[in-house]
Amino acid sequence: MPGRALWDLFAPISSHRSVETWLPNHHDLGHTDITAAELRRRHTDWGPERLARHRVEQDTPR
Repeated sequence: MPGRALWDLFAPISSHRSVETWLPNHHDLGHTDITAAELRRRHTDWGPERLARHRVEQDTPR
C-alpha cells in the first residue's frame, strides 16, 4: 500500500503525550512484561523508523 509508512507516523504523532496510558491495555492483552518506560521507548523509536521507511518508499520507483 503506497504511503503506508507515512500513515504509520500518525499514531506516534497523535499519541505522544499519552502513550503511557496504554499500559493497562497491553497488560490486559497479556503483555505484562511491558513497563511504562518500555512502552515510551518503543513509541519513541517507532517514529524515526517509520519516517526512514517512508523516505525509502519515496526513493523507490514503482
